[in-house]
Amino acid sequence: MPAILFFLLYTCLEQLFKIFVNTKIAGLFAILPGILLFFLLFSSDKWLYVSTAVLLAALARLAFSYLPFKNTVILWGCLVLDAVAVYLWFVYDCFIGNFSTDKLLFVSLVILTLSSLQQLIFEKNKGAFPFHYFLLLGLLLLALPSKDTPIDWTPVEAMLGKVASVSEGAYYFFDDLFKGSGYTTGYSSFNLSGGKLATSERAQLILTTNEKPYFVFTDSDSNSLKKIRRTMYLAGGNGVDKQQLVDFLLLLHQNNIDKEYAAIFSQISQVDIEYVYLNTPDEIAPACSISLLGNGKRVVEGVGADNHKKGYRLNTVYLDIDYGSPYLIDLLEKAGDSGDIKPLSYKDAVSYMDAIYDIDLSHIMDESEYDKYVSYSMDKSGCLDEALSQYLETADSNGKLSALAKEITENATNDYQRCKLIESYLRQFPYTTDAVGGYSQDSTMDTPEGMADIADRFLFDSKEGYCVHYTSSMITLLRQLGIPARAVSGYHYSFPFDQQEEYVVSASCAHVWPEAYIQNVGWVPFEPTSAYATASECSWNRRDENETASNDIGSTDNSIDFYHVPPVSISDSAKEKDGVSSLQLLKIIGAVLGSILLLLALIILGTKAIRRLRYHFATPAKRLKLDVDVIKATISKQSGAHIADRGLLSDYLCLAPEELQAEVKQAFHLYYKMVYGSSLDSAITPEESAFVKNVREKLNNKNLKLNPG
Repeated sequence: MPAILFFLLYTCLEQLFKIFVNTKIAGLFAILPGILLFFLLFSSDKWLYVSTAVLLAALARLAFSYLPFKNTVILWGCLVLDAVAVYLWFVYDCFIGNFSTDKLLFVSLVILTLSSLQQLIFEKNKGAFPFHYFLLLGLLLLALPSKDTPIDWTPVEAMLGKVASVSEGAYYFFDDLFKGSGYTTGYSSFNLSGGKLATSERAQLILTTNEKPYFVFTDSDSNSLKKIRRTMYLAGGNGVDKQQLVDFLLLLHQNNIDKEYAAIFSQISQVDIEYVYLNTPDEIAPACSISLLGNGKRVVEGVGADNHKKGYRLNTVYLDIDYGSPYLIDLLEKAGDSGDIKPLSYKDAVSYMDAIYDIDLSHIMDESEYDKYVSYSMDKSGCLDEALSQYLETADSNGKLSALAKEITENATNDYQRCKLIESYLRQFPYTTDAVGGYSQDSTMDTPEGMADIADRFLFDSKEGYCVHYTSSMITLLRQLGIPARAVSGYHYSFPFDQQEEYVVSASCAHVWPEAYIQNVGWVPFEPTSAYATASECSWNRRDENETASNDIGSTDNSIDFYHVPPVSISDSAKEKDGVSSLQLLKIIGAVLGSILLLLALIILGTKAIRRLRYHFATPAKRLKLDVDVIKATISKQSGAHIADRGLLSDYLCLAPEELQAEVKQAFHLYYKMVYGSSLDSAITPEESAFVKNVREKLNNKNLKLNPG
C-alpha cells in the first residue's frame, strides 16, 4: 500500500512539473524528492519497509514514464496481475474484504482489467465505454459492504493444494538462498554465529486465547490497581514437557504448597497457535506444555515427521509459571538445600494435581511414565547425571571465562543465586543487532566450543550484541561453575494491553534464551539479554492473601493504571537505538516538502532563465515567433475563451482588445510574411521584431479592456 501511495505522489509531481518543463524531463524531476526520502529513511530499521516502498514506487514511475509500448505492457500486465491476485486469494487469503487496503487493491485491479478487456474486444475503442465509466463502477463496489461469510472454495482449494505446496516450497527455498551472509530475525536452529542481524516484522505465528492479555494487581505503594501485560516464552522442539511438569509438581509437594498458594505464581493456561510464514517440523508451544493437539491430533514429541507450513494449528494447554514471583524464588533458592525429595506415588500425584490445578494427571501420563520421570528426578548419580552431562560440556582455552564466572558468583550461596548474578552481570552490556560473532567464523551455538568463542569475544572484546551473544555467554559461564545449562530457541512475546481476537507474533519476537537446571526444581529460564524484560520485571505481582488484607485481582478495571514493562522484543530495542522519533519524522517530512518546493522553484526560475537566454540570443525571426506565441497565449488567457488552435491567427485577433487590434493585426501580418513569404520578402528586420515585442508587452497590461468577441 505505501508503494501505491508514493507512486501516486510521483504521478502528481510529474503532472505539476510538466507545466514548466518538457514532458520527458518531468518524469525524472518527479522522483528526485523520493530519492531524498529513501536515503533519509534507509538508515533506520523502523522505516526500512517504507524506504523500500519509496524506491519501488520510483522505479515503477520511471517505467511508466519511459517504458516503450507502455500501453501494451499495461494491457497485458493486468492479465498477469489477475493471475497473481487469484493465487494470493486462494493460497494466502488475500482480498477477502477484511482490510480496506485489500478491497481497494482488488477493486482497482477489476477496473483496469475491464478497461483492458474492452480494448481487446473493440477495435480502436470504437463503441467502448470511457475509462471513467469503470472508475465510477469501482467507487460503487467500494461503497458496497463486504459479505461476512466467505464463499466456500474448498473444492477448488483441494484441486490447487498440490500446486500451492510446490509453490510455497519454492518460496522458502529462494527466501533462504538470497539471505546473504547476515541473519534476519525469525525462528531458526542453533546454527547461528552471532553475525549482523536484520530485523523483520513478518508474521510467523497467530495466537488466539480467551484469557486476558494482562494481569491486574494492587500496587503496595499507592494501594491502587494496576495492569501489567502478560509475556510468554514459546519454545520450539520441546513438545509436551512431562518431565518438567513432574519436577514442578514434586517441588510444590516437597514444600506443602496448597491450591491458594500455588495460584500466586502458577496457573493452567490455554492458547491456540497458527503457523504463518514458517517452514519447520518443530512444535512451537509455550514452555511446560502439558497437552498439544496439532491439527486435531495428539502431539507428544517436539519435532514432527514433516515440516509444518502455513495454516498448521496447534492447540495448547500449559502450566504458566511466574518465575519472577518472590514466593517462587524463595522455593527455588531453598530447593538445593531441601534434601532428598519426598516420594510421591502416582495415585497421590493424581490427587495432588487435581487439588491444586483441577487437572487430571492421568490424562497426561500413565503410571509407568510417571514412575520413570520421578525416578529420573530423584536419581542423584545414575541416569540423571548422565543425561545432564551434555549440558556441562564447555571450553575455555585461556581460563578467563572460568575466572570471570567465579568472580561474578563469589557471594552466592546457591545455584539459583549464581544464575541470577550472572544474568544481572550480562544485562549491563548494550544490545545491538549490528554485531560480530566469535573470533572464528565457524563458531556457532551448535557446539560448546562455538558458544565459548562467541562468549569470549562478547565479554572481553566487542561487549555488545544480541540474544545469541548473551545466551552463549550465560550458558558458558554456568557450565564453568558446574551448573547444567542449555539454549532454547523460539519466541518471547509480550501481549498488548488491549484484548484482541488474534495476537500476531512477528519475526522480530524470535529469541534464544538460556535455561539452567536447578537441583530438585528442573529447568528454569533466565533472561540475560538486556533488550528483554527479566522475570521479575514481568511478574504477575500476586501476593499471599494471608499477608495483605485485600487483593482485588478480579475487581473492575476502572481507574486501573498501566504498569511500565521494559522492551521485550528485538524490534522494540532496535527502535531505542535506531528508531525515528516524532521530531525526526517531522524533520524528514519537512526535508522532503522543502525539496519539492525548492525543486519547483528551481524549475520555474530555470525555465524563465532559459527562455530569457533563448530569446536574447535568438534571431529577429525567432524572436518574432516566440512573441507571437506569447501573444496568442495572453489573448486566450485574458479573454477566458477556450480557443482550439487551428493555425488561424484570426481566431485570436477577434478576441484582442479593441485599442490594440490594429497592432495585433500588424504583428500577425509580419508572422504570415515570415512563414509564407518568399525568401527575400520573408526576412524579418530587428525593427519589425521590436514592434511585435512591444505589442506583446502592451497585451500583458491586464488593465486593458478586452473585446468580448
